[in-house]
Amino acid sequence: MGLTTYLFKYAFRDMKARKARTVLTLLGITIGVAFMIMLSSLTASMKERVKMDVESLLGSAIIFSDKDVEPIPIYVGGEISKIPGVKEVVPIILGGCIVKGSGALLLGVPISEIPSFVPMPTGRLPTSDSSYEFLTTDISAQQMNVKINGTIKVITQTERSGVSLKLVGTTEIGGFFQGLAAGKGAVIVVGLETAQKLLSLNGYVTYFVVRLNDTTFADNVITAIKSINPRAKVLTEWDLLKGLTNILDTIDALMIAISGVSLTVAGLSTMNAITMSVTEKRREIGVLKSIGAEQWHILFIFSSQGIMLGVFGGFLGGILGYIGAYCLVDYILPNYIIKSLSFPFVFDAQSYMKGFIVSILVSFTSSLLPSYEASKVRPIEALRYE
Repeated sequence: MGLTTYLFKYAFRDMKARKARTVLTLLGITIGVAFMIMLSSLTASMKERVKMDVESLLGSAIIFSDKDVEPIPIYVGGEISKIPGVKEVVPIILGGCIVKGSGALLLGVPISEIPSFVPMPTGRLPTSDSSYEFLTTDISAQQMNVKINGTIKVITQTERSGVSLKLVGTTEIGGFFQGLAAGKGAVIVVGLETAQKLLSLNGYVTYFVVRLNDTTFADNVITAIKSINPRAKVLTEWDLLKGLTNILDTIDALMIAISGVSLTVAGLSTMNAITMSVTEKRREIGVLKSIGAEQWHILFIFSSQGIMLGVFGGFLGGILGYIGAYCLVDYILPNYIIKSLSFPFVFDAQSYMKGFIVSILVSFTSSLLPSYEASKVRPIEALRYE
């Protein structure tokens, strides 16, 4: 058995002899790591939800609009549909409106295409593209205080006296995109012709969703669209994912910075625990040095305590963090905070390793100063210490 093994056992026995201090220090590290992993896991779940929403919205498709979001003649869709590789072109209208004094998003889609964007509603679809009927989310229905078969009055810039619409169904329209498009406002989904009437866009739309036979056609189709309309702005699934992922990466960095506060407190707790251990072991340090122990032996004993605290804290914090993330994503968020939106639980091994490594680094770094001071103690002074 090597010398380092004896030193390591000595350090472990010292920690074991002071159970209360060790447990409290370990608890601080565990909570800090758990908080960090829980927040990182939440961001990973949000990224997965974004990916699912973008894929369900687009799949093998691109979004085409005017670069200044000006209305586009609907016949342009017919020209785009002739491009090789294009499977289908879906015209869409996005506009603003006012319902019961609050802003809302008006979404006009061909009725036949609604099932390809959202789950089938509770209730039914509007009877036609020109019917004064609409779909919305459960949350939006609550905001507007309307139930199925109830009516609301929608006010637009061109329909200032308001137009009555009948609610015929509720669905999970939008999900993450509802938040992007309308914030906390309601979402109202109507037939394409109804949206054109409400916004005075007869013969025009604001977006085209261009579905492709295969993603390999994307570059050629984009080039062809821009030749048809030089003012075209084209977004692919990758463009949307990249932009949204960058936002979530920023949120992730912010969450890690917040969790860093608790890890800093845990580091100070570790430093305090090791300092107290050094103070209590001062006479023993003198004995060890008087019988031939070198400075690095003493340094190893106390710094290894910091490493052990980091290892145990990182391991327990990882388990606690994932349990917390699972409860947050699977139970708390959908039931109490964002009832209209669910996130998939994602086991992110990278988050675990990040938390585990940070735990060891923080604990080891925090133990270095008191360990170094212990290694510099002179044997005579240590033996005289009471």
